Amino acid sequence: MNIFNKNQKECFVTGGQSFIAKSLAKTLAFQNCHVYLICQQNIQKEKLNDDFSEKNITLISADLNLSFPQKLPKFDYIFHLAGLENSNGRENNLEFLLLNSLGTKNVLERVVEDKAKFLLVSSIDVYQ
Repeated sequence: MNIFNKNQKECFVTGGQSFIAKSLAKTLAFQNCHVYLICQQNIQKEKLNDDFSEKNITLISADLNLSFPQKLPKFDYIFHLAGLENSNGRENNLEFLLLNSLGTKNVLERVVEDKAKFLLVSSIDVYQ
């Protein structure tokens, strides 16, 4: 069952190196969506390319904290799954807080610009 209309939808998914984001991208591609899957700049795209044989998935390497990637289509759906967990025991570290909040701000600005539907997914560890 296709949850979207017959026309292909444009989707943007952040957090591309995570299992959930990769699974979501594959599911959306199967549902006749073109998916732009964004990964951190320091992630090797060659490793991720092995996971994706679908023609409807485009991998993008960028840092959402700096800016939203340019030259992308208008999106119908934006799924924000990127976030850095506080695994080093850093408490109230401004750099850590900015790292998670600036990327979300940039994504939300694009949501408003495109009038896209938006879903934020995160574990509690990201925002503790």
